[in-house]
Amino acid sequence: MPNKVVRKRRTTKAVELGPGLHAATLELQVASPAGGFRARLPDGRVVVAHPSPGVTTRLLDDCLRARRVVLLTDGSNGPLILGALQTDVGARADSQENVALEGRTLDLSAKDRITLTVGETRLTLEKDGAVRWVGERMTLDMGALVQILSANVRLP
Repeated sequence: MPNKVVRKRRTTKAVELGPGLHAATLELQVASPAGGFRARLPDGRVVVAHPSPGVTTRLLDDCLRARRVVLLTDGSNGPLILGALQTDVGARADSQENVALEGRTLDLSAKDRITLTVGETRLTLEKDGAVRWVGERMTLDMGALVQILSANVRLP
């Protein structure tokens, strides 16, 4: 009778990382009831880590896609993901609370609505295609019908 080949299923056990913070790269989201993310440490060890309170799965999904470095520490039930290491400048306000976004193009996306407001002027884009532009002395509603309400209208 031929020898039966028994294959061991590769599992990732809860590993103690040791004192301090540890850099890691997320490799995949674990599909198990306990969940978590498989993370690879610089020394090659692979651990399953869970987000600590306040760390969103949206952030971790972004880290997984972009291969951004996350920071881990030991928790009572195994490694915890404390957050991500920022390696690029994001949008931020200066001392006068001005925010500048620069690039060749700027794409904003929303499922239901985008509203831009400056002082008393507001531009709203709805998911059904309606556009509403409200200014100090003007309201412009655009959907299937364009309605212009203003004290002074000059059309070419």
